[in-house]
Amino acid sequence: MLTQKLVLSYSTKLILQVIQMATGLIVARLVGPTVIGTLAYGLAFVTMFSFITDLGTGSAHIKLVSSGNFRQDICIGTFTRIKLFLTILFILAVCGAYLYTKFISESGFESITHEYVILIYLAISIINQISSIATITWAANTEQAKQDIPDFLKTFIYQILRLVLAIIGYKAVALALGNLFAVIIVLPLYIYFARDIIIGKFDKELLKSYIKISIPVVFIGICQVLIFSTDKVYLKSQTNTTELGYYSAAFTLGTFIKTLEASVGLLLFPYFSKHLANNDYEKVRSILVKYERFTLAFLLPGIFLCSVFSDLIIRITFGSQFLQTIPIFSIIIISYSISLINLPYGNILFGMGFFKQAAIVWGLALISFFAFALFIVSPDFLNLKGEGMAIVLLLTNTFIASMTIFLVKTKTSVNIKVLPGYKILLFTVIYFVIIEILMQYFNASGYLLKIIQLFSVYIIFYIAAFSTGILKKSDYFMIKGLMNINKLKSYINNEIRNR
Repeated sequence: MLTQKLVLSYSTKLILQVIQMATGLIVARLVGPTVIGTLAYGLAFVTMFSFITDLGTGSAHIKLVSSGNFRQDICIGTFTRIKLFLTILFILAVCGAYLYTKFISESGFESITHEYVILIYLAISIINQISSIATITWAANTEQAKQDIPDFLKTFIYQILRLVLAIIGYKAVALALGNLFAVIIVLPLYIYFARDIIIGKFDKELLKSYIKISIPVVFIGICQVLIFSTDKVYLKSQTNTTELGYYSAAFTLGTFIKTLEASVGLLLFPYFSKHLANNDYEKVRSILVKYERFTLAFLLPGIFLCSVFSDLIIRITFGSQFLQTIPIFSIIIISYSISLINLPYGNILFGMGFFKQAAIVWGLALISFFAFALFIVSPDFLNLKGEGMAIVLLLTNTFIASMTIFLVKTKTSVNIKVLPGYKILLFTVIYFVIIEILMQYFNASGYLLKIIQLFSVYIIFYIAAFSTGILKKSDYFMIKGLMNINKLKSYINNEIRNR
């Protein structure tokens, strides 16, 4: 059943990202980098404070529910009251920052449009946080269909709306309102799926368990927000909205990797937590090997291919006005691939309760991030702008992955082999480094020849991998088994009907 959940998570997110990229490319061409930058700034302004809405309680809820040591209705009742309180604090924080920037700060907002976009994204965040009471509970129970179906519909509706609005000629405010409308229209489906969730009483003793788990996770959440949200705010402060638009465009194409990471992470964490609590280490080893072989054999080559052919991809998708996005995109997706490889190891640390060790890693990563950003992005030093910020994220993610894998290897009492698919990883890296070098001398001219060259490089990779034994027949049959539509339909039907 876990296989079907992973397939559902990957497939829905992949379909959504294709839709988002297709509409995003058209919208970007229609509205230009300034509007894209305005939307990115408004979202980042609100997201900077999003850590307040969780403060580690989401991870604590998943841990406590999946462990099975407490009554679920009491956990939900306690978590609901915590979540509502934190959401109120979040609203106050965003409003305080908004009023400070508008009336006290010397720089203020660039335009009234920026203000409207911020307020709209605040409304979206409030609704999403209330809905997350149900989605986090579903994540704790590994009910993937209930998470993915509403999210799919919400995103699909928004992409249609943003495309229509952009074609009509509307700009940032209307596009943000389209996002808000999509969130509201899907709310009834969340309510229907949550019909069997029982909200019990508030338990003071259980609250202590939430706090105990949350304290280090809070720190991790703050570090994550400061790294992955303030990158855009800091870049804008050192450059301008247009440069931020180039940077954000790279995320439009590369963000599907990050979305997959977040979705699969929510599935693996309770799975690892449950089996580690039951001392079922063989299950943990098994899913680690399967996840890593799938990621390294079938996702990583595609990511590297996009990085090598970033020039072709950006020219076809965004056009000549986004040429400065090419090196940014090439670096960003490599950075995200590192996070994808590191994903199960972070979940193993959490599943075994090594929250403090993980907090130390993220604290050091935050310090490194700001040091890298100051030196690489700031006009006073290297002044590499958007490309420099992409390099900063690459260095930061590499540091986090290295430290996390080291901790799993040295701190866990269980014999968990790290990077069991290292041969595939090395083969893929060496292959595409060679391709990158050869591209400097044999780069085709013209879109058609470049596309042929791209597919040729991809096909030759798998021919070489299977010929050398790096990939085996079992890998082929693994992919074939993942494509079993009947099993996927059965799983979705059973979960929606609460069987």
